[in-house]
Amino acid sequence: TTAATTPTATTGTPAPPSSPAAKATKVLLAADPGGQLAYDTKTLTAKAGTVSIVMTNMSPVEHDVTVAEGSKVLGATPTFVGGSKTLTLKLKPGTYTFYCSVPGHRQAGMEGKLTVTQ
Repeated sequence: TTAATTPTATTGTPAPPSSPAAKATKVLLAADPGGQLAYDTKTLTAKAGTVSIVMTNMSPVEHDVTVAEGSKVLGATPTFVGGSKTLTLKLKPGTYTFYCSVPGHRQAGMEGKLTVTQ
């Protein structure tokens, strides 16, 4: 039989172009769990379209993630402690800034660059 030599698993198969999953990019971001005013990375990369930033904060300090294009804020998670929140935006190719909007946190270094590619 040919069934034994023909792979039938569907895991890892790309979503069809008509599927919303094919157009969404999920990126992970975490606050420093020790309470430092820092994210675990200064750079994020995503594909243009629907971008979901999953922000995890296991720190004892309140944080959020805010995304801006220049001085225009495009969206933000609520400020929270413990667990994770997701910020979903529709983004065009370009460079965006992500940062924590809690007073003093961005100035202390809680910011980075989000690069959106075609």
